[in-house]
Amino acid sequence: MSIHNWFTSAFTQLQQDTETSFQLRGRLVFFLSIGYADQRAAVIPFRSASWKAAKRDIEAYLTSSMADKPVSIKVDVVTNVEPIDGAAFLTLLTKTKKNYMRRGISFDADFHHAFMEQEVLGNAFIRFSKHHHRAYIAEQNVHRYISKHRPDTKPIDFQNVHAVYLFDTQGVFCDERGPVTLLTGAYDNGRRQESLTEKSVEQLIQTGQQKLCDMLQESGEFQYGVFAPFSTPINHYNMLRHASSLYALAESCDVHRDPEALNAVKRGLDFLLQERTVSHPHGLFVRDGTNPDTYEYKLGTNAAAVLALTKYVEVAGRNGNEAYVEAAQKLAMAMEFFQQPDGSFQHVFEYETFELKEAFRIVYYEGEAAFAWMRLYQLDQDDRWLNNVKSAFDHFIANDYWKHHDHWLSYCTNELVKIVPERAYFKFGLQNAAGKLDFMYERKTTYPTFLELLLATNELIQRVKESEHADLLDLIDEDAVMRTIHLRADYQRNGYFYPEIAMYMKHPDTLAGGFFIRHHSFRMRIDDIEHYVSGYCGYINILKRAGVVIS
Repeated sequence: MSIHNWFTSAFTQLQQDTETSFQLRGRLVFFLSIGYADQRAAVIPFRSASWKAAKRDIEAYLTSSMADKPVSIKVDVVTNVEPIDGAAFLTLLTKTKKNYMRRGISFDADFHHAFMEQEVLGNAFIRFSKHHHRAYIAEQNVHRYISKHRPDTKPIDFQNVHAVYLFDTQGVFCDERGPVTLLTGAYDNGRRQESLTEKSVEQLIQTGQQKLCDMLQESGEFQYGVFAPFSTPINHYNMLRHASSLYALAESCDVHRDPEALNAVKRGLDFLLQERTVSHPHGLFVRDGTNPDTYEYKLGTNAAAVLALTKYVEVAGRNGNEAYVEAAQKLAMAMEFFQQPDGSFQHVFEYETFELKEAFRIVYYEGEAAFAWMRLYQLDQDDRWLNNVKSAFDHFIANDYWKHHDHWLSYCTNELVKIVPERAYFKFGLQNAAGKLDFMYERKTTYPTFLELLLATNELIQRVKESEHADLLDLIDEDAVMRTIHLRADYQRNGYFYPEIAMYMKHPDTLAGGFFIRHHSFRMRIDDIEHYVSGYCGYINILKRAGVVIS
């Protein structure tokens, strides 16, 4: 399918989709985006007297100006324009969450300097001054983008910009798979309109799995992540996230069993065990930190390592992997070094001396630790681990840990009640989500751990129904849980690098199929991908059981 055919398909679909369009002095305003595998999309604006004229103008451009080989095309038409004075515009930017300004911006009334939302955000036009506590337009970034990607556009004299024009667009994306209608609006703008089905969710899992495989190097160490707009590498490393990402990668093999993914998990585990562990009379400790000055031992890192090892053995089979079981047991023994007689935990110890460094760092370490012991118990049936979990839960319950709404604790509770179906555990697990349902339903960031928390809660609800404690269901609105599950699963696709999103970043081919956090500068880090993948691995089971399609 040639680019001319892509354009014809996209333009025809766009004309069918568009109910109203904005007229600028009798002309319609279009943006043609031409996508490439390894470079930022080229964006060409057109002002045409009619749809017919626009089709003719764009086709003429494609015939005369194409040099590089494109992989996609996208056509947008301006549907609405709102003028706003400069001071009000900067106030609006300041009040808007970072990278959640989901409208295009024209710096003049004639749209000579008009940029779609994807161009604005993909090139960091909007910055925030901590000194002045105000957002501002990064003029240097704007002019750099113009010089590299809009060579026919003159530089902007920002001294004479006293008002701007916010605008909305309706778009259609097309590549070799055909045209796709894109959503428009405050939160979904520019993302494809697609139902959630078993097939589409499996595709999300599969591409996330592949992205983690791509990021895992031959050494077994990950390329940790990037800030997508300029492909800026994240120069840091965290072994907790290394291990938990391996856990999610192994988990994805329950849905899409891929030998490459299983081999990648094994390679990552071998790196962890051979390069980052320290033997001690108390067990095996994972050394975390990026250099000798920051080396330390963290409860959460050992826990994540146990989770990754046990999940790999579960998926790959115990035969031939007994060494990984033994390693998990030694790591689990070391976690006892962190646990106190009352069931509580100390979080971080000094490298070499094993002296206490921080009694508390982040509450999630404790849920991870309990969950890791629980998963190891299910593998080796050693009551030692189960007793550690019970002791931890005595502490969690006595100290109202349900107020932290930790998804790891939900995972752990769900596994614990399979073995010890006590009322206090059921109650704790329901409380862990109940007080946050409205917040999770309304939250406008993708926050993928919400879906994980909800899915574990839904599993727990089903177990409560089968127990003698069904009256505890009064603590939670089951219908609200399910509504929120479906909403979060749908909404968090706004953190997925569909090709129509990735095409506006510096290196689309390194991003497409991955997951990102918008308000962290479109960060795509291994643990970001991890949490999205884990959530969708649980969600696909909901769809399989119910035969649900979410439109």
